[in-house]
Amino acid sequence: MAPETKPVEVITVARTAPIYHPPLPEPIESATVEWRILSPDIMQQYLQSLEAGEEPRIAYYGLTSQGYENLSMTMGKLPAIWSRYCIL
Repeated sequence: MAPETKPVEVITVARTAPIYHPPLPEPIESATVEWRILSPDIMQQYLQSLEAGEEPRIAYYGLTSQGYENLSMTMGKLPAIWSRYCIL
């Protein structure tokens, strides 16, 4: 004689998995940067004022047009690069 079998009732319950919401990173606090565009005339005025003792000594850095474009493109890519590292 075969053992008695009982039907099995299967109940499917759809549940969404909890989503992890990590805390947001602290906002970036960047220091203020002062930009000055120096044309030859403006540079000549600065040098004259510097020799007269009316201007502070300031180190200036120069970029070519291509250098400025490269800097701009690099800065534009940073958010995409950072977002790769922020994925959990």
